Formats: sequence, structure tokens, C-alpha cells
Amino acid sequence: MQKYQEMFVQTCLDFNVLNVDGGFSLKGRKSPYLINMSAIPNVEALFVIGRCYAAAFLLGDTPNNDNLEEAFPILLGPPDTGEILAFATATVLSQEYAVKDVRFSSFRKEGSFSGNKERFLWAPLEIGSHVVIVTGVISSGTTIGMTIDVARERGAYVRGVIAGFDREDRGTSGFSVAKELSEQKGVFVQSIVGMRELMEYIREDPKYKLFLPRFEAYWKEYGAKEI
Repeated sequence: MQKYQEMFVQTCLDFNVLNVDGGFSLKGRKSPYLINMSAIPNVEALFVIGRCYAAAFLLGDTPNNDNLEEAFPILLGPPDTGEILAFATATVLSQEYAVKDVRFSSFRKEGSFSGNKERFLWAPLEIGSHVVIVTGVISSGTTIGMTIDVARERGAYVRGVIAGFDREDRGTSGFSVAKELSEQKGVFVQSIVGMRELMEYIREDPKYKLFLPRFEAYWKEYGAKEI
């Protein structure tokens, strides 16, 4: 794991965004952990996590992130949690990496706007706009898929998706939900950490190592056969 990945996991644990003591029920299945990005409690935690997203963007594999001076993409966050994550990431890129003209955007949910209200908030999306979607957790993929569709309906080009955590659950094909989503939508999908990195972190940390068997059992039953 790279330092920004370790920092992401440790920050989520420290601020109870991530709980690993088991006993959680998620859509009818028992989970050894719960990660809730909307539980970020304060600005300190938010901007540490924002640094992790910024590092993932700059160091990761998002297409065209090596040509930032020419056309920096709008960071598009799905309503609620994604919106604040996009804001934090944009702020870090601007203030700590001196990236110019960093913009972030979000949109109102279907049915929550009418009349003269613009659906998109903050930076407007226009035909030909380049966007990277910033979201919290990859689970079913529904929110990410909807956000890609909303951006494309506006005429924007979606460069990729960056999530904080990928559960790496097995999709309908047996492969990961992220892989299925990437193939269905034709968009590169990456995360700061996934289930396998989380297990690696737990394996190396004496404080959490006792929880590892629960994670391994969950992975055996629900984990994707190939990421």
C-alpha cells in the first residue's frame, strides 16, 4: 500500500467512518465492516481524506491526468456525500498542488428541481465538458451508473471514476461490480483502497489483526473472482 492509501484507512478508522468490529447487516448479508463516508465528522478529517483523493487522482490511472494544464476535468460528486468529497478534493488540488482552475460540481436529484432551477450546482456542465466522478463507496454501482448517465445526458465526457473504497463484491458475472460497471459504461473506475488492501492493512496492524478471519470468510463468500 502507498502512504496515501494507509492514511485513508487510518483516518477512516480514527474518525469512525470505518468500523471493523463486525456484526453489520448489509442487504441481508452479514458484513465484518461498515464504511460510511457521510459519517466524516469534521473539517480536519474531511481534508485529510480529500488529500487521499487528490493523491489517487494524481498518482493513479485516471485517463489523461498527465495533461492537467491543458484541460483539468470538473470533479463531479453525486448528491450529498459525493458533493462534499468533490469539494474537498478540488480544494486540496488547488491549494496544495497549485492546480489552476479546479472546479467541482454536483446536481439535484431527479424530482427535486423544477421551473427555472438549474439541475447542476456549482460549476456548470456543458457540452464537451470533461469530468471525473468523485464518490464514496463502490457497492452496487447504482449511484455511479446514474451519475455517468446524468453527465452524458448533459453532453459531458466522463474521463473516469474515483471512489474512496471499493467493496470488491462479486457482481452478477462473478467479476467485481467495478469491473462490470467499467465495461458496461466504458469508463475507467479506480478506488483509493479496496477490500483486499483493507485486509492487508488489518493483517499488519496488531490492533485489528484479530478481526482478519471474519474478513477472509466474507471475501471467500462474496469477493469477486477477479478484479
